[in-house]
Amino acid sequence: MSIADLKIGTRLGSSFGAVLLLALILIAVATSGLSRVGDLSETVVSQDWPKAAAASEIDTLMRSNGRRTLELLVFDDSAAREQAFATISENKKILMILSRNWM
Repeated sequence: MSIADLKIGTRLGSSFGAVLLLALILIAVATSGLSRVGDLSETVVSQDWPKAAAASEIDTLMRSNGRRTLELLVFDDSAAREQAFATISENKKILMILSRNWM
């Protein structure tokens, strides 16, 4: 018995069933893919983003310390030098805390 021997209703019904089966397979694959994307985004948010934020903060503080060091060399005013030393000292404390938390 070939497909041509089947009645039109039987052929339409089996084709509709095949389409439904393919749709269910597609839904299962899509759900699995979305689950993996959700897991990856959770990893980025919970692990990678805090590290990137800490690295950015460390970079900002290091640049600030570089500018303050340049101020120490350029300015003759003792008040400005003391302010630069205080800023560098404060940045060092924050950097130590960030580096302990990050590593």
